Amino acid sequence: MLLIQRDEHLLRAAHAVSVSDAADLWEKCSRLAPLLKRFEAAKWSRESVRALHSPPESWEKWERHALRAFQVGEGVPLTALGLHNRLKNLNPPFSVSDGAPTVLSRFV
Repeated sequence: MLLIQRDEHLLRAAHAVSVSDAADLWEKCSRLAPLLKRFEAAKWSRESVRALHSPPESWEKWERHALRAFQVGEGVPLTALGLHNRLKNLNPPFSVSDGAPTVLSRFV
């Protein structure tokens, strides 16, 4: 269950850094991987960030999802290939668009 939560946040982060809705998952993972590496080094490494209950609203959307993914505590893939391998088979029970979340029928 924790891995699913982490991966859902990573998928949302990948969609947040996408330049186009038409971009494929590999392109999104390729854009997200270096950002996650910088996030880990610059923010996650600080104890004050690790202690946050929720991400600051001033953070970019992908950073807020990155924090949630790191908080799960199951490790975060930091390469495009690692991200792609984790996310390619994820069938999220939600919409990852910027609109309101959509719950699929299996949860209704």
